[in-house]
Amino acid sequence: MMLSDAQWKDLFKAQKDQGVSVKSFCRKNQINYAAWYKARKRLLERNFAAVSCSQPSNASFSLKLEQHGKKLEVNGPLELLPAISGMLGSLS
Repeated sequence: MMLSDAQWKDLFKAQKDQGVSVKSFCRKNQINYAAWYKARKRLLERNFAAVSCSQPSNASFSLKLEQHGKKLEVNGPLELLPAISGMLGSLS
């Protein structure tokens, strides 16, 4: 199923508003879990000039964003990544 950016944004907002996990929301709405994160990444990359995310170990991640000469780097446990993704998604 091909969704427009506006449809994905509506889904991201609905999941956040419902306060359920992405996994539960995807299962309930028959959305492919990998497609969810692929769309989230694509939309985030449109809002930021440079985005990179790496997983230096099994338990942590490193996220680097750059826009208009301003840089943000976030490092932390993988458990924080969905919350950070949600916050960044709300900026769009």
